[in-house]
Amino acid sequence: MKKWVVAAKRADFKAIGEKYHIDQVTARLIRNRDVTGDDALREYLYGTIADMHDPEEMKGIGEAADLLLFKMKEIWFYLAPMFADSKKYAKKIKKSERCVVYESAVNELFANCRFTGTQSK
Repeated sequence: MKKWVVAAKRADFKAIGEKYHIDQVTARLIRNRDVTGDDALREYLYGTIADMHDPEEMKGIGEAADLLLFKMKEIWFYLAPMFADSKKYAKKIKKSERCVVYESAVNELFANCRFTGTQSK
């Protein structure tokens, strides 16, 4: 099991807090993330979506997306029978291997199948 270690990186947290109108604790947290310098602080505090890193570059993002898709498909094993005439759409959901295909299949099910609220045979 990994141990948590509190970083003790130094900076003038009071001055940073006053300059950027943030609490000293927030300034310490930002410093502990290795954000240093005025430009980096401004980008961290006031950045836009354009300043964000590409999520595709995150370590393990592909595996995480695959796991989430698997779990979302898995729940339809229980949900699909609660919709009338859903077998065709449930099969599409089960076979989907990409999020866009999954989303399209779920939207088709919602558009074409009436919710009964009970397990239909």
